[in-house]
Amino acid sequence: MEEQTLDVHLEGHSSQHPMIMMPHLMNSPNWGHLKQLHAAIKVGERVLTNGTATTKVYGNGVELTTYTNSITGERFCFLSNNNQIEEATVVLEEGNIFVVPAWSVSILGGCNKEIFNTAKVNTQTSIMVKKQMNDETAKLSWMWTPETIKDTLLGQGIFTARQLLEQKRVTSDVSDYLWYMTSFDVNGTSWKDATLSVKSSGQVLYAYVNGHLIGSQSGYAFQFKNPVSLIPGTNNLTLLSVTVGLQNYGQFFVMSSIFLN
Repeated sequence: MEEQTLDVHLEGHSSQHPMIMMPHLMNSPNWGHLKQLHAAIKVGERVLTNGTATTKVYGNGVELTTYTNSITGERFCFLSNNNQIEEATVVLEEGNIFVVPAWSVSILGGCNKEIFNTAKVNTQTSIMVKKQMNDETAKLSWMWTPETIKDTLLGQGIFTARQLLEQKRVTSDVSDYLWYMTSFDVNGTSWKDATLSVKSSGQVLYAYVNGHLIGSQSGYAFQFKNPVSLIPGTNNLTLLSVTVGLQNYGQFFVMSSIFLN
């Protein structure tokens, strides 16, 4: 286990609550450094969500924020040392003594026992080790199967809709591919100088007209434009939308949309 040092800041002007800022820890599991913090917060969850907060200033950057449940009498404390150089030795009213490292916050269960300090975090660290390749890859077997798309290119799908549907909602994370198919009639002579224009929010688009691939494009929020030749009568337009590298984590990722128009 490796000791990590964390930066802590107590925002005293607009909030009574300690703001804990964690640096990037190299080669550690995602959010692994927050495991102990999360466990400590869970201990005082009921008091933090139902209690009232008061703050006592001890001076030299030391403050004690106490959450109290007026019904049960339970308490939960944050003891912060905003001094960036010196550790602080704090004697609470009950006589309990706590040593708080510089620029850190101690979480006190019941306000009488330290259960977490931001300057004393241990987290699993991964170490990269070079290893020689073995013959395991040679034992892998591969297979492929063709996808029959003749009917698809002729406009035969599973269901119909009166509008272009959002891709993630239709595929439900089962496939990265979605075929959009439609047909339209051209009266009179053939159109030799028509242009197909499709806006896509990503990431890959293949366009077929009457069963023939006319072009493709990839990127994010791009506009595909390609000349097409249309025949008198019924013409089939088929678009294959592909999600490659679709975001599956991070802030607001569920709100991103993949659509054509």
